[in-house]
Amino acid sequence: LALADFQERMRRTFNLDRVNVVWRPGSEGTSESTVTVGKTLAFQNWKVPLVFTQKKVGDVTTLSGQIELRLGNLVLQLGLSQSGASGLNPAGEIRHRWSPK
Repeated sequence: LALADFQERMRRTFNLDRVNVVWRPGSEGTSESTVTVGKTLAFQNWKVPLVFTQKKVGDVTTLSGQIELRLGNLVLQLGLSQSGASGLNPAGEIRHRWSPK
């Protein structure tokens, strides 16, 4: 709640759809923080959400980015993630939305 005004100003300044900043005390005297920003891009009839996250726990920082594509009932979430000194790793999932008639 203390960061709500800051988040809203960041969202408006950079014309983003989503800004979320979380800070909390962690274990053993360290802190944990997560910053998530998102923007939806429109291409003709397609809307493609982009989400970027930075998570820091102690001395380890994880960066990730993800796009979401919706093709009918098929949802593809594809992205890349890097944690600490490791290289980029693929991340994501494929889902199928189903609803009974």
